[in-house]
Amino acid sequence: MKKLLLMNLLIFTAILGACSNSEANSQDKTENNTEDVAADDQEKINKDLKEKAIEIDFPVSEEVQVEDEVMISGEVTVGPGEEQLGNDFSVETQGGIFEIMNLQLDTEVNEGDQVTVYGTYRGEDADTGLPSINATIVEQK
Repeated sequence: MKKLLLMNLLIFTAILGACSNSEANSQDKTENNTEDVAADDQEKINKDLKEKAIEIDFPVSEEVQVEDEVMISGEVTVGPGEEQLGNDFSVETQGGIFEIMNLQLDTEVNEGDQVTVYGTYRGEDADTGLPSINATIVEQK
């Protein structure tokens, strides 16, 4: 009787061990697939934004509406007496200065860097009156 009970206990333990191991492997594969899909989706979103974005300059045309996808190129600047907050910065184009709210946390820019910014036009900043862009792509030249 003890042998039968011991045998059943060993079989039960082996079955549980096998099930939990396959669940862990399945979960790892699902997480990796999700990360791959997310990266592929972001690449597609970035490609679409670059294709749709309209190049703008200062002063911004009245045809450009808030939420339009836009692109600017210029030099990263921080005005005299101003501080650069977090990832936010300013870009001086040939026509004037744009305020950039950088939504790309892994991008670091420094004063003097030449950049191309793709993002969504936010209109004029209430405090400064400068045109503002939510940047989802910041490319350094």
